[in-house]
Amino acid sequence: MKSYEVTEKSVKGAIWAVLLSVLAFPIGYITSVILGKISPDALGIYSLIWIFDSFVTTFILFGGANVIIKYLPETNKKIDFLGSYIFILIVFTSVSMITSYIFPDIWNYMLGNQIKKNIINLLIVLMPIVIFYYLFDYCLNGLMEIKTSIIIRQFIVYSNFVVFSFLFLFFKDFFSNNLILVIGGVYSLLCLSLGMIAFLFVKKKLSESYDQHFSINSFSPYLPPKFWSFTILIHFSTILSFAYDKLDQIFVVNYFGIDYLGYYFAAIQSVLLIRFLPLILGNVILPTFCNYLALNEITPLKNSYDKFSRYNTFFVVIVALICVFYSKQIMAIFGQNYVNYNLIIVILALSTILSSLGGLNSSLLVALGKAKESFSISLIQIIIQIFLMMTLLKNFGIFGIAIGKGFGVIIAQIGLFYVVLKISKLDLKINLEYKVSVFIAMLALVLYLYINPNSIILSSILLLICIFLFLFLAKYKINDIKFLLKLIMEIK
Repeated sequence: MKSYEVTEKSVKGAIWAVLLSVLAFPIGYITSVILGKISPDALGIYSLIWIFDSFVTTFILFGGANVIIKYLPETNKKIDFLGSYIFILIVFTSVSMITSYIFPDIWNYMLGNQIKKNIINLLIVLMPIVIFYYLFDYCLNGLMEIKTSIIIRQFIVYSNFVVFSFLFLFFKDFFSNNLILVIGGVYSLLCLSLGMIAFLFVKKKLSESYDQHFSINSFSPYLPPKFWSFTILIHFSTILSFAYDKLDQIFVVNYFGIDYLGYYFAAIQSVLLIRFLPLILGNVILPTFCNYLALNEITPLKNSYDKFSRYNTFFVVIVALICVFYSKQIMAIFGQNYVNYNLIIVILALSTILSSLGGLNSSLLVALGKAKESFSISLIQIIIQIFLMMTLLKNFGIFGIAIGKGFGVIIAQIGLFYVVLKISKLDLKINLEYKVSVFIAMLALVLYLYINPNSIILSSILLLICIFLFLFLAKYKINDIKFLLKLIMEIK
């Protein structure tokens, strides 16, 4: 694939990601609100399902997306590599299923005592289905079929919304009495059907663009050089990422119960609105960096880094400030009893501002093959988070868990910036926008804690003050908005 083709596909992928997610993200949020209105338990069980999803893709899908997206563009033996990698996954999956049957208490320890034995058996059976879906979804990204991957992923969001809304409106009692069965059933059917669709697209792409075909007779085992050393480090790093992303929720459900997980998950879903752009651009950033490096195109890589950084910071800061100053109103959407936990949003939103470039820097480290550095940073972060969460939850309860998570994220950014700016030798710098965002986050924290706004009018005034200062000090112009609009208008 040529350099201009990588650029074109990454730009179109980003545009499609934005357009589809503009609809999918609020729909996913509304889905959480529907579950929250049923009960905190319903939202807590929904969170448990996604903890299971992350557990499987982390511990069983060896190396995960980073390995597939890195090596698939680089190697000419794509079928041989995929076949060898699939064999490794079969071994991992088999061992995991057998271990789960022999020691079922592992799931109770991970997901809480609320999970019954028959549900544990169901989750074990679902392991290969989940692996099947994510394997070929990651392959689509590695082959720069980003648009196709995004469409498939967003279909999950739309399907959850349609099914849960229908049941909420017409079969609410059945839904309330069979939460795990309904949510788990929908999840499994989607993974199986969408995994098959992704597989067919990958098969077609390899056949048409690379003249490589799935055939047992022509298959020859192949793994790229340094595959094991890189993948093992990435695998452990992915485990740490799981701990970063889900450990706080595991702490909540084990210490406080599934209903509190529902309250906590409501805040997390609200904060995800801040990560809207970083999450969807994450589908584009890593494949773009990997393909540029494979072509030894450093200048386009640096330009992409600067653009991603500038617009990512803009979006994160604006939405995070909205979440901070309207945190009470946001939690009230789920129900009045959720409002008491609005400080979780404030804590996580401000930490998101300070870590706004974390995903971008992490993707660059993976593309550069800096697995050791990435692993070390993640390990230190998780250790700090575990220590803080266990220490603070005794005095601050569920809020202590949020504080511990937030501080761990912030500290990790120091290590990421050091590696990207010093060790990578790409001559990158911390941009002005990020420096200003740190100042604005500190200002917003002081204003919120000191004034503690209860009215929408006062919250709006404080919000506008912070936004104006950010735009002015970071030197954003109308041309930045025009640039984003131009990208959207160019979609075909």
